[in-house]
This record gives sequence, structure tokens and C-alpha cells, in this order.
Amino acid sequence: MSSYFYLQAKKNSANADFLNNLEAYSEREKELVYVIDRPLSDQKYSYNYNDALIILSPKNKITILNFGRLLDDFENYVEDIIEDVGAISDKYLYKNAIGRTRTWKDTLFETKLQIESIKNIEEFFQKIQITDELNKRKTELLVSLFIGSINDIERIKEGLPQTTLDKVKQKIQLFDGDQTRFVYQKPEKKRIRIQGLSGTGKTELLLHKLKDIYVSESKSTIFFTCHSKILADNLKKRIPTFFNFMKVEQQIEWEKRLWCTNSWGSYSTPNSGAYRYICAYYQIPFYRYSFQMSFSKACKLAIEDIQVKFKDSEHKHAFDYMFIDESQDFNEDFFELCDLVTKNNLT
Repeated sequence: MSSYFYLQAKKNSANADFLNNLEAYSEREKELVYVIDRPLSDQKYSYNYNDALIILSPKNKITILNFGRLLDDFENYVEDIIEDVGAISDKYLYKNAIGRTRTWKDTLFETKLQIESIKNIEEFFQKIQITDELNKRKTELLVSLFIGSINDIERIKEGLPQTTLDKVKQKIQLFDGDQTRFVYQKPEKKRIRIQGLSGTGKTELLLHKLKDIYVSESKSTIFFTCHSKILADNLKKRIPTFFNFMKVEQQIEWEKRLWCTNSWGSYSTPNSGAYRYICAYYQIPFYRYSFQMSFSKACKLAIEDIQVKFKDSEHKHAFDYMFIDESQDFNEDFFELCDLVTKNNLT
């Protein structure tokens, strides 16, 4: 795990010292800490009060800190947050595992602390520490609801796992700081590469990012591609399943807003591959595979054709975003082509 701290809330003169100390503690003690001002898992919720922080740390009470002076507004904010998290719990069927809101809002939330009263981060964590193992588990599930790292509640089950095998099977998965940033924040660079060994959840993370963009940017166009046709077919089946699991309400507009194919494609079907679609979009020659025509060479020729065709004018981008799974299967020519035709980010 490369980062333990995630900050989504705005830093200002009233909270900067506390946040700096909190980040230092998180990285020093290797403890996951998220600081937000609203649930990340659903963007429909909005709040009028801006002088509060939500501190999330697994196995500790969810703490809502006030650094403003409007106590009535803060109390309304707290009630709204708890009510909305309860609604998100219902949405993802967590109620059987954590119970109704009234059973956890007083035991798993801390809302009475003022930010100016916290002089020592270690003492702060002692005050919000949870000792009961079942409540620790419930808090982890609540944290997962706040940050959108949704777990399959059928796998988690109610109560504590008893055996070592149960503990592995029912482990609650949470994004770390870098993963949360990847899903919810706009990157500074156009190209982003997720690194990790096979089976470490890279594709799952791409699906979370895909879902966030698809829901939050209703007019965006996204191309999800990979080298293998078998993997592309598998991904195309997996996306609707993932969207259903994440309770995405929008219909998937295949071949209008979202494409999922392998990288090359066939001449007869423009939507059959990323390279094939790019050639059709820009009306440039499409090259089939042969001993004289490698995929790398085809991509290089496509780049040259686009640059020549639009030499005196700026070309329109074919997509807003591109996702490339198993990127190690490609060389730089394909990435350069994707970069050229993508407006925002290439991941």
C-alpha cells in the first residue's frame, strides 16, 4: 500500500494544522485515514454547511468535526450526513450487516468534538477508538459506504467470521489513498498507468473509475480496450454486471457513449476494435494484419494520416476517455495513437 491518507475536503486556515498532523500520523502509523466533507459513493447529495470534516479510519468511530461557529447548522449537517449514509446503506443492502440507523448513529459516530480542542492526534484517536470487534467491523462497512468501495454484502454476512478461512472470505475491501484519488479526483497528467501484479484488482479499479465518469459526466464518450478479443468480450459482459452491482441507474449506451472491444478490429465492422473505430472516425485507411503490417506499424501510419489530414486545423477528438486493460501487451505506438484521439485522460 503506497498511500494511507486521502483528503477530499478543502484545506484552509481553520483546519490546516489539524489536517497536516493527521496526514503525518496516518503515514507514520500506516493507518488508513480519509478526510471528506460528503459521501463519495453518491454524487446526488449536497450540503449547505461547509465548515465540517468527516474523519474516516477503519476500527475507529466515524468523526464529524466542526470548525465553524454555526452550531445549529452543524447539527443539521450531521443529521443529514447520517440520514444519507443510511439511505446508501439501504441502496447496497447493508442493513442486515450493520442494522438500522438508530442502532449505530450514537455508538459508531462521534460528533461532539471541536477541532480547536484537539491538540494531540494520538489522544484524538484514543478518544474515538472502538474496542468491540463487531462494532469495528460495522465501522469498516460504513467507511466503505462513504468512500464507494462497495463490498458484496452476501459475501460479508452478518456477525464476526469465526475461522481463518471465513476471515479471508469475508474480509472487507477498502480503497487505499492512491486508489481513492484515482477513482474520484481528476489527474494532473493526461496519461495514467496503474501498476500492480496480476490479480491485484487493477481491472476492478478501472471499472470503478469508468462508473464514476459515466455517471458524473453524462455526455462523455469512453472507449475501453485491451489486446485480446477474448478478454474484451469478457469485459463487455462484466461492465453491465458491475454497473448493476453498483446500482447505476443510467442505461449503458453501447457504441454511442461507451465502447468495449479489442484493440485491432475488422474491416467490415467499424465498431469492432479501437484502431478500426479510429480509422472510421477520421476516415483514414485501415490496414489488416499481414507479415508486412504489424499492429505497431498500423498505429504509426494512423498517427501520420491524422496529422497530415488535420495539418492546418485542430482535429476533433474521437473520445473523451480511454481505458486500456493489460497495457503491457502494447507498445508505445498504440499509446501515442490513443493519446492523439483522446481529449481528457488515457488510463
